[in-house]
Amino acid sequence: MIVAILLSWLGLAGLSDAFVEWKDWFEFGVMNHWRALKTWLLQWVPFKVPFWFVDYIVLSAVFNRSYLSADDYTPLKSIRKILEEADAESEEMTSATLFVAKALIAILFILFAILAWPFLLVNITVQNLCGKASPVHRSALKAFTVSVLTFIPILFVLTNEILPMMN
Repeated sequence: MIVAILLSWLGLAGLSDAFVEWKDWFEFGVMNHWRALKTWLLQWVPFKVPFWFVDYIVLSAVFNRSYLSADDYTPLKSIRKILEEADAESEEMTSATLFVAKALIAILFILFAILAWPFLLVNITVQNLCGKASPVHRSALKAFTVSVLTFIPILFVLTNEILPMMN
């Protein structure tokens, strides 16, 4: 019994040490490279952009790409249906009016997707943890995770190899 308690304490100490090492690698490895890339990208913008905004937009783009790429995504189907109906009624509308209507719908949908992605991510994650997620939500969460994880090597190559050549 005493040996089991000692071994469990050693196991917890090893686990906490692994978390500290991973946190250090993430903070001083990945995040330093990400900050260097953001600094390089934002030096070309003529106005001041907050770093948190860049993080939010990048994560929004990654999440929305993985979530909206699903064929069964219902809001995207309904938007396509609205646009098809507008095309069918295009004889009554001028081409400029139809273009403005389509552009307005697309802009509103993109703004909604940019604002709502954190709530959708939490919803999908909770559904997956509870085992109640649809196949579309499971594939979207998997695609988001894969996208974030595959971005890390690209980030290292960009900041170690390409950015020093461009300065």
